[in-house]
Amino acid sequence: MKKFELFPKEWTATHAGHKIRVRNSWSHGMRLFVDGECLAETGRLFALSRSEPVLSHRVAVDGASFLIEIFCYALLTVKAKIVVDGQQIAGDEF
Repeated sequence: MKKFELFPKEWTATHAGHKIRVRNSWSHGMRLFVDGECLAETGRLFALSRSEPVLSHRVAVDGASFLIEIFCYALLTVKAKIVVDGQQIAGDEF
């Protein structure tokens, strides 16, 4: 049985052949998925700093690695951007 989520929102990107997905809802918080696997999550309801990542995870595959950071700004609505190794690859502009 699937759990009910309040106000879900999702952002997706592909980097080096890996599918990156960020899902946020009021009831489940924010989660970072890479290739379908949840690698990081937070239950924070508010994000007031636009310059500090809310989630981050270093992905290491086949001798290479990259750092995924999720920046978020949330008050009445949620805006998020996906940043890989310092470059925004998807999400909202803020």
